[in-house]
Amino acid sequence: ASGQVGRTAWQARTRAAGTTTWTGDGRDDARAPLPSGYYRLELIASAGGVQQVIVRGLTLDAFLIAPSSRVVTAGQRLTVIVTSAEPLRSAPTVTLAQAGLAARSAAAVKRSDGRFQAIFTVAPGGSGPATVTVAGIDTGGHRNLSQTTVTVQ
Repeated sequence: ASGQVGRTAWQARTRAAGTTTWTGDGRDDARAPLPSGYYRLELIASAGGVQQVIVRGLTLDAFLIAPSSRVVTAGQRLTVIVTSAEPLRSAPTVTLAQAGLAARSAAAVKRSDGRFQAIFTVAPGGSGPATVTVAGIDTGGHRNLSQTTVTVQ
């Protein structure tokens, strides 16, 4: 929920001088997956009465969806590149849903760089926002789903 702590890595813990690293895994303190959304990362370090705060934003989602264009026209080829946040059992399914038209799905093809790719030809008559949905099953058997939109002119 907005404004709630998703996970606390360390609190009131003394660390030696030098580099310290921590990698988040998208889970909360109870080890449950965090919901998709925008998160604020906050690091507070203090020494000798001086405190430094570093804040960064992070979008957490099952898939990073990168369409070749955010604005497309009928007849245009739309390439969708997908990066999964975790290993998958098989290639994800990518669906393009244009306004007023039947949704079309394609099994993404795994690329040599480990990402996935699906290609659609934008259909005529479906102007307005179109939804690109990526769905897949991770190696733990959990269903993962992410969406983004493109505009059809």
